[in-house]
Amino acid sequence: MKNEGDVAKTMDQIVEERKSISLDPEVALLSINTICRKANELYRGSVTNMLIDATEPARALAVHRRAEYAYDQLKAGASLEEVVKYFDQERIERAESYAGKLFSAMTGEDVTVKIRKLEGGARRESKLAHKYWSFDPNIDLTVTMGDSVAEMDGFVHDIVVKATLKGECEDVAWAIPFAAAVVSELALNACSSLNMVVPAGVASVLKLGTPKEVANIVENAAFLSRAIPGGKVSCERVGNLALRIASYEE
Repeated sequence: MKNEGDVAKTMDQIVEERKSISLDPEVALLSINTICRKANELYRGSVTNMLIDATEPARALAVHRRAEYAYDQLKAGASLEEVVKYFDQERIERAESYAGKLFSAMTGEDVTVKIRKLEGGARRESKLAHKYWSFDPNIDLTVTMGDSVAEMDGFVHDIVVKATLKGECEDVAWAIPFAAAVVSELALNACSSLNMVVPAGVASVLKLGTPKEVANIVENAAFLSRAIPGGKVSCERVGNLALRIASYEE
């Protein structure tokens, strides 16, 4: 309504708005695209279609850049594990970088958030809790704002609990909202499995293993994207599909 029916202008504004306030603009746009595609299966409409079209370039670029990097690196002799770990480390660094920019703009001071450790099994010894880290996060991080520094080991299972339930950790209380935003962003990382499925598809086409073998390698290497179960199944499915596409002839 504001743009008097100018769909192209509205699409551009939505994309720019998401880019300006997100801890990872790529994931924000991918999430809109995914949700709207699912919504389109139930009820199609002009707004849903507009949101899909607005975010389709980000989706295409996200897939293409991963496929290109994975192909080039694997052909050059890099291991599949190295490729997957690169994408996951990049994801963490993107969240840290955008968080620093956003929080610095909000506070007027130089703010940084740095993840020092991210793994599962903070309190539980089960294989599930250790393998899929978001079920029981064991996270150490550092937050700075100006000259203030907050070193928070065991952020989720220790610091947050003490600060919110016991009124402790007052010396780092100022840093908890900054850290929580980044941790939440990373914990939801599994909503986009591109860091896993794209390398799996490329590796399957390059015959670096069967789709099932490739899926196992990818899941074990994806220290961030392996937040919840399901990635291995998706990797195997994409690997099989990639093989069918690569071998198709008229």
